[in-house]
Amino acid sequence: MGKGGSAKQQVNEYNVSIHFGVCAESDAITGIYVGEKLAWSGRLTSEGAISVQNEYLFGGPKKEGGVRGIAYYLPGSRTQVLPTGLAARRGLTSSTSPAYRGLSSIYFVGSMAPGLGFYWGATPYLQSVWITKERAPKGLDPAYAMIGNQVAGSFDGYTATIAGATATLTDGVLGNVGTHSASVSVSNTTGVETIVLDGTTVQIQPYVTDDDGDERPGLTIVIEGQEVDASATNRATVGGITVTVNGFNAGTRTWNVLITMGSPDGTDANPAHIVYECLTNGSWGMGATNALVDQANMETVGQVLYHEGFGMSLQWTRESAIEQFVGEVLDHIQAALYVDPDTGKLTLKLFRDDYNPTTLPLISPDNAVLDNFQRKLWGETVNEIIVTWTNPANEQEETVTQQDLGNITVQAATVSDSRNYYGLRNADLATRCAIRDVRQSSAPLASVDALLDRTQWNLKPGSVVRLTWPEYDIVNLVMRVVNIDYGKIGSPSITVSLLEDIFSLESAAFDSSPTTGFTSGAQPPTPMDHVRVITSPAYFASRFLSSADAAMLTYPDVLAAVLGATSNPDASFYETVGVTTLPNGTQAAEVRSTHGLLGYATLTTALVEEAFTTIPAFAPSTPGIGPNVAGFVFIGDVTERTMEIALIESFDENGWRLARGVLDTVPRAWPAGTGIWFYDIRNTFIDDERQSDGEAVNFKFLTVTSLGVLDVSAAPIQGATLTGRPYYPNRPANVAIAGQAFGTVDLSMTAPATVNITWANRNRTLEDGAVLRWTDATVTPEAGQTTTIKLTKTNDGSVITTIDGLTGTSYDLAATAFGSEFQADVTITAKRDGYESLMGVTRRVRIKPDPANPGSDPGTPTTPTDPGGYTPPETYPDPQEPPRYCVEETARVLLASPNRRSQGATILARDLEPGMWVWTRAEDGGWGAFEVTAVELVEEPVLRAAGYPRATKDHRFWTGAGWTTMGELGREDGHAIVAKIAVRDARTYVTVQSDGTLVLSHNIKQNQFEY
Repeated sequence: MGKGGSAKQQVNEYNVSIHFGVCAESDAITGIYVGEKLAWSGRLTSEGAISVQNEYLFGGPKKEGGVRGIAYYLPGSRTQVLPTGLAARRGLTSSTSPAYRGLSSIYFVGSMAPGLGFYWGATPYLQSVWITKERAPKGLDPAYAMIGNQVAGSFDGYTATIAGATATLTDGVLGNVGTHSASVSVSNTTGVETIVLDGTTVQIQPYVTDDDGDERPGLTIVIEGQEVDASATNRATVGGITVTVNGFNAGTRTWNVLITMGSPDGTDANPAHIVYECLTNGSWGMGATNALVDQANMETVGQVLYHEGFGMSLQWTRESAIEQFVGEVLDHIQAALYVDPDTGKLTLKLFRDDYNPTTLPLISPDNAVLDNFQRKLWGETVNEIIVTWTNPANEQEETVTQQDLGNITVQAATVSDSRNYYGLRNADLATRCAIRDVRQSSAPLASVDALLDRTQWNLKPGSVVRLTWPEYDIVNLVMRVVNIDYGKIGSPSITVSLLEDIFSLESAAFDSSPTTGFTSGAQPPTPMDHVRVITSPAYFASRFLSSADAAMLTYPDVLAAVLGATSNPDASFYETVGVTTLPNGTQAAEVRSTHGLLGYATLTTALVEEAFTTIPAFAPSTPGIGPNVAGFVFIGDVTERTMEIALIESFDENGWRLARGVLDTVPRAWPAGTGIWFYDIRNTFIDDERQSDGEAVNFKFLTVTSLGVLDVSAAPIQGATLTGRPYYPNRPANVAIAGQAFGTVDLSMTAPATVNITWANRNRTLEDGAVLRWTDATVTPEAGQTTTIKLTKTNDGSVITTIDGLTGTSYDLAATAFGSEFQADVTITAKRDGYESLMGVTRRVRIKPDPANPGSDPGTPTTPTDPGGYTPPETYPDPQEPPRYCVEETARVLLASPNRRSQGATILARDLEPGMWVWTRAEDGGWGAFEVTAVELVEEPVLRAAGYPRATKDHRFWTGAGWTTMGELGREDGHAIVAKIAVRDARTYVTVQSDGTLVLSHNIKQNQFEY
């Protein structure tokens, strides 16, 4: 268990039970927000308890707390009663407590039984509470009550399937398919197929019409009179209707068509249904009966709005008149509500392009007298409309803007007006309304008052007529009835106000006004995706703790460090939550500390073992700390006993210079793509709870973004077993074996009696300020600190020899320490008081030739089996982009014998080093020993071919056909670490396959070595 390092912070909890009334009877609750933060989301459609468990909503116990308890949803049904537990909190029973029928409410409690109240946080003030609910309008067909209850109709010839019901239709005859109506008809002459689904007309035309009016092969989809060239996609969308053509049946000459209407969301109400319920609801509406409201008309209008995808979500409060609320709905959808003189019922009329101009009633001098005819001037028009709508994601108002470019050109200015359509919760619909309104406001429309005779008795608000008036040179001007006065009984005339109808004009070009280009980067919190928990090295622990705390830190106390990064671009920091197991087996979590993010990236190139490395550039890192001079790089997403720490020394035009293997780590070879973390000592990555050596610790990490804190239940547990790392002596540095600092040490050619090993001592207690580099001079070690040399077998790791208690900085290792082994892995570590350094420096040392492949007698040089005759080329071209002549690092290269007079052992290509000698056939055809001048490991795409080592595409092997590239022999086989090898004079080397076959390779030229 953690021991803690300082006094515990006092945490308060504020609990209280509250019963909130929300609205009239509702259908579902979908969200609970506390303090404008989402505490719960889902969809509950009946009375019931909602478990709200988000104790970190406001930062957790050490900050402003969170929420915890039960939110009991009461929808307000007619049979509703208060549950026993809630009623008991008032000292009542379910039968004596108010039931709140007709009122949707929510009761926040700690539990259903009387007791502790709902937990609202760690501060003494109550956060604001928002509830999101759904309520569909009642009274009309529920299938169309919510925009988003998507209707999908599949038509395979005359077979129609709609909402799970299937029927076979007769050509041109309207039939029923379940609760829906549909028809299919096909023209025998044109091949045009016409489909009607619930009053919506779709045509499939097997041609397209070009600008000259000529028909050519293609596919045109016509939706409610609007043509779309669907030749490329077989799909068209108009408004809320999407038509997809999936194929043609030559036998029946019909198409396979899918028609979808509306949106699958179902979150917005049908405006016609809203108006109907406002008129007829007896509890809060106007209480009109069907004798006063034309229900069939409302149903028809509702279907039109449904197919348009015109949904609204808005609330009405009793403070405003119901008539005003209905008027706002009509303003959104552009409609008129009036008493039809034919039926005496309230009727709804949409202003739409739903008429034939040639059949409209005619108003002329024969039946009318005009008064006050006028047409707007251009200066009286508006060419920009800004529509305000409500974004359901955050319940905030947003705007869309549309402009009439032609009008702007005429006026040489932008004239703007605004509309507040707060009931719209869809950006596309808001844009459609903005286009609709700017089209009307930007046109210089004509208007007139007219006195009509009784032949026009059938005109109604919203009716469309033709006006012909020779005096004004007007012929068939299409106008819409805006207002109408039928006069008193016995009056011979009707008074109307007419406005030129916008649908009679050609559509203008509209364009959105320029935007700021701003896009919100807000992202919900997501689990950390690059995390590694390690024991803090002594260097970082000493800098984290105060002098007093550092003095109190004694074995086995250690601190955990977190290498934490996330690819979430909106993340700013994270909270560490300690997870402990209680005696009853349950897990408890507590917020421990807050940390900044570390940047995480990958190596763009492979790293070799060396004291200093210059990296031209790092791959882009995740949000957080990036590379900084004097900062650190943690290399390798591996355990702490393998991970390397590097210090960023400097940055210049050549890149980032790293001091490798600092503190208690050693330089290692790393392939490209290795994960790395960047850390800056000005930040903290240490958990402030003290732990113990050998203790298994578990954490959860809660990412914080602009949208909140990751829920603790969504965070995976990240754990590690800590070590006594800060107490271990630092490993020796600057180790050299036989004068060689890195790589395999091959002494088999000389077979020395002793091997000299040198090193530099390090002292963890002195290294708390400036960081020592690998090659820095030795320092005075800790009291009692010694050096250990251990030899292990290369095949199974078993110990051959251990030499302990060494002081000083060098030792001559006897060849007899290798026992019967021709080579061994030599590891140099530091020890003190029974502790051994976290890491050691390991080098493979070959002390004598491999007995399994000892080579020939020095006096009788031999030649391996010739791979085949060849004539060396006279010249080798130097291409502008040097080819990659590389074999995989695991290929075994044939060495020369120690006396260089015959073939010797083999060595892995990755262990080959400059200065070694290989046995190969030179370009002049003669066999011999030749010196390796350069070796470099890189990652490249490779190919595979039977009988050859894996190699790069341009690598050349000698075959019966001469020099042949791997690209000609093999097939692609991924990426691998490969060795670039240069051999002096010979310009070749031999690799040995597992069956002993010799393969001659051409090496890379020295002048092509760098690329």
